[in-house]
Amino acid sequence: MLSWLDLAEWLARVALGGGLVLLLSWLFLRWVAEPARRQRLGEWSVVAALLLAVLCLTPGRLAL
Repeated sequence: MLSWLDLAEWLARVALGGGLVLLLSWLFLRWVAEPARRQRLGEWSVVAALLLAVLCLTPGRLAL
């Protein structure tokens, strides 16, 4: 069962990591001139930020 501390830690990791991904993609979007490429890059950056949220749910290390 998750505690409030675990939930707060997950939320902080997702907010910082997702924010960093979106910030970097915004910087790259400023350099791209074609609208179609900009849209594709924006879509992939949102997918990457959402994937990061899912990956933060997995344990940090796997027990082998």
